[in-house]
Amino acid sequence: SPATPSPTQPQAVFAEHTLQHSRLTMLHLVDYWGGADGPENERITQRKMKPFKGRYKLMKMLTTDAIQQFADGQLDYVYIDATHNYGDVRRELSSYYRKVKVGGLVAGHDW
Repeated sequence: SPATPSPTQPQAVFAEHTLQHSRLTMLHLVDYWGGADGPENERITQRKMKPFKGRYKLMKMLTTDAIQQFADGQLDYVYIDATHNYGDVRRELSSYYRKVKVGGLVAGHDW
């Protein structure tokens, strides 16, 4: 089934938009919800995702740990928005690239 891991972004705006305007059958939302705003952002994400029950999975972990949950060639789409430094982005792109199906899409924010 089509699936994608995606960061939740503040208040799950992008995840909500993706589910409203796509035919993805499963959206994996990966975030560790750390920092001072983390718990509140997690609650907001859970509330905003409720209308999409069965089409998303919350994964409370780092994206670098979540990669082990996906088989090579499993994902239709990967959107990366974790850290914003060159080394981390490069590692994530390199790691997640092989998880995307041929013809799939790799996108991101702030890189």
